Amino acid sequence: MGTFLRIPGVKLLIKDFAKAVHKHKGYVILVNDMNVVTKEWNRIIDYQIKGTCNEWVKLVGIELSNIKRSKKRKKNEIDIKKKDTNNKLRDKIKKKYISDLVIYFSLQFLIIYRSMHNTLSQQCLNCKIY
Repeated sequence: MGTFLRIPGVKLLIKDFAKAVHKHKGYVILVNDMNVVTKEWNRIIDYQIKGTCNEWVKLVGIELSNIKRSKKRKKNEIDIKKKDTNNKLRDKIKKKYISDLVIYFSLQFLIIYRSMHNTLSQQCLNCKIY
């Protein structure tokens, strides 16, 4: 937290984390109040969110609670369709599930899968995405 990414040991650690994230098709996102990303970090950091970590964590929490609510709502939805073959009533129940999202916090870096990225970037009130 609050690093300028200039310390050699921290640089190496962050680069190793980023490689692991990219292997799993995740995104590396830097959350910091200042612009600290230079050309050196071009292929390592995918997105930088300019804002405080506290704001970002609040937005992630809000989004996760929204997803949990919609997941409960969709599990309770039952779609019953009537089909008439041989004058018998057949009920088909469709349950819709939302795929679970995995969020892993490591220092200032977040792994956020594609399905969540678009929603969060639209709701980021005090943050600027570069």
